[in-house]
Amino acid sequence: MALPNVNIELTNGALGSVGANQDGVAGLVLTGVSVPNKIQINEPRVIFSLADAEELGIEQTGDNASAYRHIKEFYEARRIVSGSEIAELYIMLTSSTTTLEDVADYSNVNGAKKLLEYAQGRIRLLAISRTPSSSYDPDLQYGIDEDSINAIMEAQGLADAFAKKQAPVRVLVEALYFENQNIGDLEDLKSYEGNRVSVVLWSTQNDGSSSVAFTLGFKSALAVQRKLSRVKNGALHFPEVFIGDTKVEEVSGLEMLHDKGYIALRTFPSRAGYYFTGEPTATSDTDDYAVLSRGCVIDKAQRIAYDVFLDEIEDDIQVDADGQLLPGYKIYLENRIVSRIQLEMADAISGAVEFSIPDGQNILANSTTNVVLKIVPVGYQSQINVQLGFDNPAL
Repeated sequence: MALPNVNIELTNGALGSVGANQDGVAGLVLTGVSVPNKIQINEPRVIFSLADAEELGIEQTGDNASAYRHIKEFYEARRIVSGSEIAELYIMLTSSTTTLEDVADYSNVNGAKKLLEYAQGRIRLLAISRTPSSSYDPDLQYGIDEDSINAIMEAQGLADAFAKKQAPVRVLVEALYFENQNIGDLEDLKSYEGNRVSVVLWSTQNDGSSSVAFTLGFKSALAVQRKLSRVKNGALHFPEVFIGDTKVEEVSGLEMLHDKGYIALRTFPSRAGYYFTGEPTATSDTDDYAVLSRGCVIDKAQRIAYDVFLDEIEDDIQVDADGQLLPGYKIYLENRIVSRIQLEMADAISGAVEFSIPDGQNILANSTTNVVLKIVPVGYQSQINVQLGFDNPAL
């Protein structure tokens, strides 16, 4: 017989805590060259810091200088937002002759599809970048290189395909070779149907590139509902910033760039530093996902819903005399999905989660259950109108 004592065991699982936040896992396709015994062209890899990239032979000088620059900017952006330069980043190098369009093409086995499959659904945000050779002659009929424009709908098709695989992803495309004199020719992305794609049109360098990786790092470090252009995110302090070949301060058509659906940087008269103009996607303003953050929020809800309902696949359940789900089981499903979304997306949505299973479904006939799940997104104050004037208290 054991000695008399008081035994205490700690319980676990009652708080409903969730695991590490994976909302910011990102992917980046870059131009580069193979480094013997370290990394090959079209070989997906995962890194967690700039030092990891350097270990792979991606260095500040040499043939991989462009890839180094973008990876460095990704981690700089992460540090600005989160205070840490450690983050999970999936990378893949492609040749300088590989177009953005080819990278985004879902049928290309050596394109971004390869990187997304390597990551096994972990990538939430993907950026595709290209640095052509010095002899490259861009086609600027659309105001930026035609390759950037052609990549938009390919990227949409890529993202659509992975959403159907229950691994939704949003894509940032680098806008190449914009010149301010061509601003009138710039393609209106609001005429597209690319609500999973955004085009980045600003750069820390005046070389025809765009800082798509910095934008990726900044966005991936934010909460899913938080916009790039939220002023409270803080200012970006660069020595200078370019939109195409022109300093931001000298660009007169920033509003046009925004209205045509491009992500750029701006300044405010009373503030030092730079701020994002917005985060439009390549689609009409009437589209529910015309804002990148709205897409990120719905993607998170999709991943949660898939995980919850996957547990119910092929489960044996009781039905009533009409072959319909019993009320108690409906409540069970509602409690599972609603509690998960409210727990993991409390700050990302507004108000309650709406869930229902329409009556009249005989699952004995087709083994199918149709459910309705709705969430209310947060709102954004894009315009604040203030009526300001004098007041005479004596009158």
